[in-house]
Amino acid sequence: MTSSAVGEGANRRSRSPSLGRELAQFSNRHGGESANTLCSYRSALRYWAAWFALRYRQPIALPVAEAVLLQSIVDHAQRLDVDGRVVSELPPTIDLALA
Repeated sequence: MTSSAVGEGANRRSRSPSLGRELAQFSNRHGGESANTLCSYRSALRYWAAWFALRYRQPIALPVAEAVLLQSIVDHAQRLDVDGRVVSELPPTIDLALA
């Protein structure tokens, strides 16, 4: 799943005041970046916040623990199963909510 696949509902549900401040601060610090780059960063952070909220049932608060980063990698790494289908460890209910 890519960050562009996040539904608007997931974006609104997971955005915490803390993340909103982080996004604003990030934009201020990176004013020299192109508008498309900043838009991509914001989209990725919204996706990650939505994933976090669904996975841990609480709003994201930065910084996060190393275990959270590792879980994100485990959830999103794709592999082929024995039948040759692409699969990941992301729980299907979370995958559907993020679609």
